[in-house]
Amino acid sequence: IGTTYFRDEQIPVYKAKSIIHSSNKPTFSFEGIIPTSPDWFDLSEIFKRHNSNMRFPYQNNYPVKHWEKGYCTANNIKEVESIFEEFIVSGKDRKIKNITDSFDDSNIIAREIDGKKFILELKYPTKFINTILILLSLPIILFFIVAIKVGLHSVSDVIGFVVTILIIIGLEIYSNLRLKRETIILDINGVIAKYPIRKQKILNWENISEVKFSKSKDYIDIGNNNGLKIRISQHHQSFRRFCIIAKNFIGSETNKKIFDTVIKRGTA
Repeated sequence: IGTTYFRDEQIPVYKAKSIIHSSNKPTFSFEGIIPTSPDWFDLSEIFKRHNSNMRFPYQNNYPVKHWEKGYCTANNIKEVESIFEEFIVSGKDRKIKNITDSFDDSNIIAREIDGKKFILELKYPTKFINTILILLSLPIILFFIVAIKVGLHSVSDVIGFVVTILIIIGLEIYSNLRLKRETIILDINGVIAKYPIRKQKILNWENISEVKFSKSKDYIDIGNNNGLKIRISQHHQSFRRFCIIAKNFIGSETNKKIFDTVIKRGTA
């Protein structure tokens, strides 16, 4: 922004715009084929969701079929592999190879990522769980207020009050247990639903015959011809990622279009 004199020497003066700190995450280099512009943004978004970052050449002319070199940060190599596996199975013609520790180019950690170990877990977010539990707690507070204001005039009133409170508390405990421990797992073989009380459900991709999107727009049901059904709620974390990835595994074009509908809504 100008100059000044220091010990009879004219030196430049700078106005600090930002302070850059060294990262506490390791940096990796990799080679990739990112076919289209949406693929580039998809990879960037996946890294952001993992609180990491990537740098890869953005092309003006797509589709791209040649290899380019890029860089990324992550907590460890397992996280890098997980991110790239998710990226690979989310679209077509995406390729990643030669993941390397950037400070030692001779140390190639992973020759090629093909998505064979890919796993995506969907859980209910903490904010959603807390909101449900607060709503379930309101009737308990209301019953106590009523009991104080109106009063309990007989034994039957007391018994009814206690039973009602116990039912509501039981419902809250069950809801808390279910919301925290219910997990939807997506991998290259199919979908697994794990529940805290019920038996887990497993649907292989080749056996999924039906996909339904509810009229209320808050969940997707996938099932087979034997009546086995798994429900995935929009309140699950990474619901939209689930739809993007599942679309590439589902064989039926009709079912692909249903996932497309959910993805394009933008609110999923």
